[in-house]
Amino acid sequence: MDEDPPENTGTLIQHPDAPSSSGPMKSSSPKSQPDKTTHSAPTSTANPSPQDELNSVIQDQKAIKDTLQSLTGSIQGFIASLGGSPSDRASAPSQ
Repeated sequence: MDEDPPENTGTLIQHPDAPSSSGPMKSSSPKSQPDKTTHSAPTSTANPSPQDELNSVIQDQKAIKDTLQSLTGSIQGFIASLGGSPSDRASAPSQ
């Protein structure tokens, strides 16, 4: 009972080594500001080229395809554990 419950005031306490964000803590730590002013370098991430966007879409598509293949294998294994094959279940008349 000696401990006070944590207060949920919405204020985040930032670790000194963490990158600064646009939150309210940015103005409260002026001594760490000079270290964090090198944000002009990653301008390509703010404005990706069409090729970068295309590559990102292709990577997302590959990840989705891999996930679907994994799910298909899991479903087939589950159906097999029930004692039937997926083709048997698909061709069976629904009730």
